[in-house]
Amino acid sequence: FVHGKDRSSSGIGLHLSYQLIKAHKGDINITDSIYSGAEFIVTIPVSEEDYQSNQLSSEERANNSIIDDLVEFDNLEKESLEERESILIVEDDHDLRAYLKKSLQARYTIIEATNGREGFEKVINFLPDIIISDVMMPEMDGIEMCTELKRNIKTSHIPILILTAKTDVEHINIGLKAGAWDYITKPFNTNALHQKIANILNTRNKFREFLLTQNITIEVKNHYSSFDQNLIAKISKIAEDNLSNPEFSTKDFAKEIGLSRMQLHRKLKTLSGQTTTSFINNLKMQYAAKMFDEGCDRVQEVMDAVGINSHNHFNHIFKKHHRKTARKYISDLKNK
Repeated sequence: FVHGKDRSSSGIGLHLSYQLIKAHKGDINITDSIYSGAEFIVTIPVSEEDYQSNQLSSEERANNSIIDDLVEFDNLEKESLEERESILIVEDDHDLRAYLKKSLQARYTIIEATNGREGFEKVINFLPDIIISDVMMPEMDGIEMCTELKRNIKTSHIPILILTAKTDVEHINIGLKAGAWDYITKPFNTNALHQKIANILNTRNKFREFLLTQNITIEVKNHYSSFDQNLIAKISKIAEDNLSNPEFSTKDFAKEIGLSRMQLHRKLKTLSGQTTTSFINNLKMQYAAKMFDEGCDRVQEVMDAVGINSHNHFNHIFKKHHRKTARKYISDLKNK
């Protein structure tokens, strides 16, 4: 079923379609399309008289059918575009890409690409929250794209879900070794796809919470790439070394990391859900609370330790993170 090196198709779609249609006592014909190319016409009988009694079912249509899924997704309450997570769909098959978009667009902002090379470019431009990619595609396949994205410090944090028709362990392992978060085999159950996406995003959000609630030395989860592990470790070390320096700016921070200020902003926004300034302030307030917890009751001493000169600014940030002023925090500790 392989057309050859000069043709992008290598599947058994037409043959499989023919077999399925014949199994339903149908027929398939081809004619020239008025839009150029070919037009396939599928005819399947729907009358009970066309089937034997043992070929008929009295059961109601399953609740998880494709049509029910799409109706359910269409009826979901629309979230604001700013709050939605974004998904890049990289798929060369127009119909499958359109179906994926249709089933996901009620919950997520959808970006589309028709091959791995276009997908790579759109990842760089948009930094989506998750990527769903086919494997077999022209110009650059899904595995190549995944490998390149995981090598790039700007994109290494983005989870990639691989769609594949190859179910053998060897091909699945190739995708996982390239850095894919997970895979789902074709044909797939729509509910299962949605659940996998939800699981991946939920795990990522838990990792965000982990980054924001732990001490400066952060234990990085195994499912994040070595690039991200090294980046978080480097961010933590630089932040700790410059904690008491009030002149240390986000521009200096980005330069130490080796990224532009905007690249660092976008990377941290995806990893932690916060801007660079918010991320640094969060670390400062964690350290400030730790000093109070360990017995320090002088606000000025803590301010000096975290590199903040203004009492008003310090109290504003501290209250934002701990829901009480520094004096109230110290008072509550003494009362305990």
